[in-house]
Amino acid sequence: MPHRTESHTLPSDSNAFPFGFVPPPHPTEHRQSTEENERRLSHHARRRATNETRASSSITANDILCGRGALSIHHPGNQYFRSLVKARQQEYAALSRQDKSTIVREILQAIESRNGRFLRQMGSGEWVEVHDAISYEKTCQA
Repeated sequence: MPHRTESHTLPSDSNAFPFGFVPPPHPTEHRQSTEENERRLSHHARRRATNETRASSSITANDILCGRGALSIHHPGNQYFRSLVKARQQEYAALSRQDKSTIVREILQAIESRNGRFLRQMGSGEWVEVHDAISYEKTCQA
């Protein structure tokens, strides 16, 4: 019995792909979205985006300690942070999502203007500075 080979031909529509295959995005499309995201990041955020966390030599009164427990509840930086959030809470609740992000950025700028950082304690006991995206998310949730 002769061996029969099946031939698969593409449909005449050049935009259609067989078997539900979807091609990956064109490299320039990815590059454009990456460049657009980079433009959105501030210089400070871009610098931190390269390092997920940075070791901190010591905790200051202006730092915000991420985590649970008495240390973070009673820490002066966390108390200041909570006071900033509470002062804007009613305004925040009444705004659109875009306007809410403006308030979050203003709160983060107030923390940064006092040289405050968002720190997380690692398993080793060392405190490290968290990525800006995490501090943004924590502020949104506060």
